[in-house]
Parts: sequence; structure tokens; C-alpha cells
Amino acid sequence: MNESARSEERPAGVRERRKARTRADLTTQARMLTVQRGLHGFTVEELCERVGVSRRTFFNYFPTKEDAVVGHADDGLDDDVLAAFRAARPKGCTGISPTLLGDLVRMVVEQSGRTGFSQAEACAFATAIHREPQLLARIVHTGPERERAFAELIADREGVEADHPVVTAAVVVFAGLLHRAAARYFQADNTRPHAEILTELLAGAQELFRQDLSP
Repeated sequence: MNESARSEERPAGVRERRKARTRADLTTQARMLTVQRGLHGFTVEELCERVGVSRRTFFNYFPTKEDAVVGHADDGLDDDVLAAFRAARPKGCTGISPTLLGDLVRMVVEQSGRTGFSQAEACAFATAIHREPQLLARIVHTGPERERAFAELIADREGVEADHPVVTAAVVVFAGLLHRAAARYFQADNTRPHAEILTELLAGAQELFRQDLSP
């Protein structure tokens, strides 16, 4: 690639990262406001003021306030966490890498500690979601979309198709365990961090899959 091409690519990459950051900031603040006031207790204008963007910019990212609260499927992982996952693939291997499971665990556990919510705020947000039927319905609707994005991430790193059996198994297992970890984390009497609960469940899955699958 010549120097002029590289110079064009770099600003484009910077712009995309800035747009992703703004979109993620809108979701973070929308969730904070939902916790504090409920979905109908704040306006799009107030949300924009918190993030420092215009109303017009908001609608470039999200069609409604509810969509901002739910968030975009591509905003699940921070850029540095995603880059570390991609870079962790051993050089020179083909097909499914021998470190995939460990790298996935590290990526998910690392990200779980970056929600920006305290446990009390996270519990309050979960409660707010269940009080707002339209939010709960939207989150359920986006589940398959997020799973597809997760499958594409793994497949891209491993150089296989998104419907590869290992990719499919990883998505199903991680999605299920993330859901279970969240349920335990949000229990009123819980005192353990989300990452600790998730790691324990992942270790249990690893022990299970060590068993012989012969009939």
C-alpha cells in the first residue's frame, strides 16, 4: 500500500472509532438516565446534552430513545479488548486455534468489568428494563443479532465460516453462561463481582466438555 493510500485509511479509521465511541456514549448515558428517572423521565435533548451532541446527530445513530437504551450490536466490546482478542491468535496456525477458548474467556471476563455501572446501578437498570415492556421486547429482539455478530467475530479471527461447529458451540455456550451469570449477579443477596461468577460458570463448562462423548 502506498503512502497516499495509508494516509486516506488512517483518518477513515479514526472517524469510525470516533463514531463508535459517540454511539456507545449515547447508550451509556441513556441507560444511566433510565436508572435514575425511568425511560419516560428524560428527553432526547437531555441525553444529547449529557453526551455533547446535537439532536440531529442522535438520530444519525438511533431512530428512537428506546434504541439508544438497548444499544447497538457492535458496541458490545471495547476496541482494545477486541484488538487483544484478535492479536492473541497464535501465528502460523490454521483452522481453529488451540487458544480460542482461553482467549474468549479472557475477552468476555475483561469486558464484563467495563460496564461503567456499579452493582447497585446494574441491578437498578435490570429492574428498569423489566418495568418497561417495550425495552424488554427490544432486547429480546436484538439477541439473535448480537449472537450473529459474536459468531462473525470468532469466525473472522479463526478464518472459518460463521456456521462452523466450533463457532456455533462457542456462541451458544457463552450466550447461555452470560445470561446465567447476569441472573446470579442481579440477585438481591449477591455480593460477588460479575466477572467472578462468569469465570466460575465457564470453568464448569470446561470441566463438562472434558468428558468422553463416546456412546
